[in-house]
Amino acid sequence: MTLLTVNVIDYNTNKPVSGAIVTVSGVAVVTNYGGRAVFQAAPASYNINVSRVNYTPETRSVTLTANQTITIRLVPRLGLL
Repeated sequence: MTLLTVNVIDYNTNKPVSGAIVTVSGVAVVTNYGGRAVFQAAPASYNINVSRVNYTPETRSVTLTANQTITIRLVPRLGLL
């Protein structure tokens, strides 16, 4: 098994986004205070879906061959205070 670490940050501020839901192969993990979610997964190709209230959802594809860390920048939705 390998580790897939997903860091979720705000597109505008580059600050971590806590409470985002990161889903990989049907397994959902909520990001911690530092915007991080960690998965154990076999080497393969995966779609990573990230969503959070007041942000536009994001999907990213990754081919996992070894431990890997990726960063996903979520864009705030327009018109929100």
